[in-house]
Amino acid sequence: MTLYQFDRYNGYDLNERTDMTINTDADVIRVIQQNPRLLIEAITANPELKAEVRRAVLTDDLLAMPEQLAQMREAQNEILKTQGEILKSLAETRESLAETRETQNEMLRTQNKMLEELANTRKDIGALHGMYRRQHEDFGRFRGAYAIDAARRNRGDIALILSKSSAHGFNRVSVRDFNQVDINDFLDENYDAIDALRLRERSWNTFLSGDVIARVTERMGDAPGFYLAVEASYTADIEDLRRAVDHAKMLRCVGDLAAYAVVAGVRKNLSVEGILYEDVEKFIRAQDEDAALWFPLDLKDVQPDDPF
Repeated sequence: MTLYQFDRYNGYDLNERTDMTINTDADVIRVIQQNPRLLIEAITANPELKAEVRRAVLTDDLLAMPEQLAQMREAQNEILKTQGEILKSLAETRESLAETRETQNEMLRTQNKMLEELANTRKDIGALHGMYRRQHEDFGRFRGAYAIDAARRNRGDIALILSKSSAHGFNRVSVRDFNQVDINDFLDENYDAIDALRLRERSWNTFLSGDVIARVTERMGDAPGFYLAVEASYTADIEDLRRAVDHAKMLRCVGDLAAYAVVAGVRKNLSVEGILYEDVEKFIRAQDEDAALWFPLDLKDVQPDDPF
């Protein structure tokens, strides 16, 4: 199709727009060259012509630009939508973080309160433990006092066990306790001999308050007697043994009579297992100056009397 034919086909008659006669393509070109506005009006009035001119004038890249712009706009809208969702998600996350932070703060407050209550509980437990310890110590002293009293009441039986042994052989005993005057006189009269023993320094004081320090003789007889050093506790331990042994060594150093260490109690702990003899004959034969005879106390003997 020629430019002249195209002009007629699209209903835009250049003859009507100019004084020049248009019969050929050359006439159309001449008219447009003289009056370019006529071409613009023709392109504007006819979409098909506009498309043809666009394809002729523009490159493929420029022709594709509207579609690309549309795609970019759609992609941008999608990005904006995604950004909106992200911002919404961030807002929800901030809110969630705020709630989490508040929950953590509440947990910390609860934890601090629990720690405070635990500290108070520990103080209460410490106070109860202290009270229990004092009660236990008081009870232990009571039991120790009852054990000492029971040992003193049983000193005749203790003396009889030793007097009937193969070392002495008499059945009727006379037991004379050392009073405070006797003890002080004994220490003064035998000071050098006792000092030569190199005993624990505290033995000089423990001897003054020994649970039982006595001389045992045969009643109405002339058999040689012996000294008795008894220490008593509800639960006998190594200190009871050491006191009894020290006191027996002090009595023995005089040289005129044998002296026996005896530990009395309801039970004994592991510290004295194997050092306390339960058989009097084995004890006599052993002649171990650092050992003692064990005298078990009956549990009923170390309990207070029933007031009713």
